[in-house]
Amino acid sequence: MMITHKLEMDLLERGDLQRIDAVQGDRNTRQLELTLYSGGEPWNIPEGISAVMRYCKSDGTKGYYDTLPDGRTAWTAEGNVLTVELAPQMLTAEGIVLA
Repeated sequence: MMITHKLEMDLLERGDLQRIDAVQGDRNTRQLELTLYSGGEPWNIPEGISAVMRYCKSDGTKGYYDTLPDGRTAWTAEGNVLTVELAPQMLTAEGIVLA
């Protein structure tokens, strides 16, 4: 079962960090659905883009990915919505992960 966390992000505003909860060791069950805006207006994602997820775990480990361990692309883009699946390596340490 995939749990989708829906977030909104305005590319022209700094804004506060948005929090989602996930259990340490959770595998292949969570994705982020980011609805993107620019100055309050929908920002349509250009064709031909690439996306990566960057993260920093509470133990200091940092990384980035665009592909999941099984070889699938970790993200999809349609209109102004970017969807990214959380990779298992993001949820291996106890505590807060910044992404």
